[in-house]
Amino acid sequence: MRRLLLTIVLLPTLAFALIACEQRFFLPAAPTDVPAPAAPVDVSTVVSPDGRYSFTVAPAVMRMTDTASQTVVATFDLGGAAIDPATMRFTADGSVLIASSAETNFFAFNLLSRTVTLRVVGMTEGMAAFSPDAGTLAVYHCERAGGRGQWCWEPEIVFLDTYSGNSRAGQFGGVQLDALELHFSQDSRLLTASGCFSYSNPYFGWCGDAGELTWEAATGALFEARITATSAGPYAVPQASPQPAQP
Repeated sequence: MRRLLLTIVLLPTLAFALIACEQRFFLPAAPTDVPAPAAPVDVSTVVSPDGRYSFTVAPAVMRMTDTASQTVVATFDLGGAAIDPATMRFTADGSVLIASSAETNFFAFNLLSRTVTLRVVGMTEGMAAFSPDAGTLAVYHCERAGGRGQWCWEPEIVFLDTYSGNSRAGQFGGVQLDALELHFSQDSRLLTASGCFSYSNPYFGWCGDAGELTWEAATGALFEARITATSAGPYAVPQASPQPAQP
């Protein structure tokens, strides 16, 4: 009986000793020189080029903060729209901040007047693009669709100035283009829309004459119109199309 009691008493002690021995001699030691993980970067905040102000995206608002005093100097209502922090960037002179989200919401914030100079929210049709210098937003949309709504019959394009919010309409020069893509030149001077001038089968939306229209962003004047590919069919819809560019 005494041996049984002794065994019961010693078993927990022996188990504890074995665990301690295993941790000391067989398990790898915990590293002591591993640096602590870096704090996450707040990608929802950008700082103006002169360092005077920071802009932070919060739910439904954009906050403008004085970096020296950490005082919020302006709050911009986004009207319930979202902004992708990765799209926030400044004009070359640092006086305007632009931002967008999911190709449906577009904003411009003027640091000098502390106002929202440009607001396009909930854009579900058409397309838009900011110029590389962030000074212009081009918005293409369709006033009237043809067929079963597969293609645009009355396109419009508007150039919006991000500094002031002023707009100017682009000229089509008597031709119609169902645009599929918008591209600014690197110097932001020209905007090119690529798409279809006419359809070989409008019912199915098959393009006959594919081409491009190019505008001067500052004035909206038509700079160039050219056909890039032709595939006319028996069901082609006649439209005023430009002549192919001469080599």
